[in-house]
Amino acid sequence: MDTGATCNVIRSGELRGTKYAKRVASTTQLLKIYNSSPLKPVGKCRIQLTIPQNSRKYKVDFVVVKDTDADVNLLGSRAVQQMNLIQVNHKNMIPQAVATEVHVVQSPNELGLSKEEILNMYTDVFQGLGELGEPYD
Repeated sequence: MDTGATCNVIRSGELRGTKYAKRVASTTQLLKIYNSSPLKPVGKCRIQLTIPQNSRKYKVDFVVVKDTDADVNLLGSRAVQQMNLIQVNHKNMIPQAVATEVHVVQSPNELGLSKEEILNMYTDVFQGLGELGEPYD
């Protein structure tokens, strides 16, 4: 989940061997990663996701990128809110202009760090379940 992402991104390799591999449609959409570099997607695809805890199913539109262009798949802000995975308290936010850019996380190699270096530098981020304590339960 990436609450800063304005679209959902999936790596093309995740679709191999699934019924969705043949359903990737072309797209003229151009993504812009956080440093404003452009990223041309492979295509787009609607994928059915199921939340295991409640068996609810959602059809989610994804932008498909090459495996080498992203290290992770992303569910963007709108999708995670609609799936009730997070709740945004809009009344506490300052209104801003609607975002027109899509941000994708760069791979560790693009940052000049190895995966091991990042894991060692930020050990606390990669431990536990990622749950927030009170009053955010």
